[in-house]
Amino acid sequence: MEYITLNNGTKMPALGFGTFGLAADGTAKRCVLAALRAGYRHIDTAHGYLNEREVGEAIKESGVKREEIWLTTKIWPTEYSDAEAAVDRALERLGTEYLDLVYLHHFLGDVKAGWKGLKSAVRHGKVRSIGISNFERSDEYESFFDGIEITPAIAQMERHITFTPEAYAEELKGRGIAREAWFPLGGTMSQKAQLNLPEVQQVAKKHGKTGAQVLLRWQLQTGFSAVPGSSNEEHIAENLDIFDFTLDADDLAALARANSGKRVFDVPLSAQTDMIMGFKFND
Repeated sequence: MEYITLNNGTKMPALGFGTFGLAADGTAKRCVLAALRAGYRHIDTAHGYLNEREVGEAIKESGVKREEIWLTTKIWPTEYSDAEAAVDRALERLGTEYLDLVYLHHFLGDVKAGWKGLKSAVRHGKVRSIGISNFERSDEYESFFDGIEITPAIAQMERHITFTPEAYAEELKGRGIAREAWFPLGGTMSQKAQLNLPEVQQVAKKHGKTGAQVLLRWQLQTGFSAVPGSSNEEHIAENLDIFDFTLDADDLAALARANSGKRVFDVPLSAQTDMIMGFKFND
């Protein structure tokens, strides 16, 4: 495993297992168990994924010591006004005494109050690191950085071989904020199109690897952590097998040609606002 050192000095496994889209009908639990047994030690979930309880159950049943696992969740914008209480509820759902990382999930709602609550959760030992997710979706995200006392440790965003938000990524790097990719393989909506791109298959054949392994290796070598998800246990294990090869300059140049500048989840935040702010949780 490779690690990313965050700006608070903590080390986070660079490759994690993402649980977006894994239903809480036994699927999320099964897949997280498979990931931990395969060797993942970084698990990414969120209140909005509706599967935190199963993620927590899997961690407990895995036999892996809690301190060996980097556990991430995200709080929803409607929770920002009392974010520390939202963290407390997440701790209860996940069945853990602390979280390694908590994100503000979207740049909506009272983000400054949300950040204040997360800072309080850090002071009280409930959270080790705090970050921001999907903030680049808003044209006003820069206002968030005005007057904050703790710089985010990491920012999560959509990023894959056909969409690389370079300006935002470079701005974060300049602020000392680590970067993490969701949909690192293009997500289920891409129907594996990115894995089968000629540029990706060219590099995969050269190294005797799969397209998915090449795309994940590319994320790490270009300065991002990544949280691929899958409900296929073979793919879960396969995605972790990326630490025995390195992409050279020719590989990186070939892969750069696949960048079309197009998101997979191409829905503006403004179009999502009513859905996000009106979402009701049952827990």
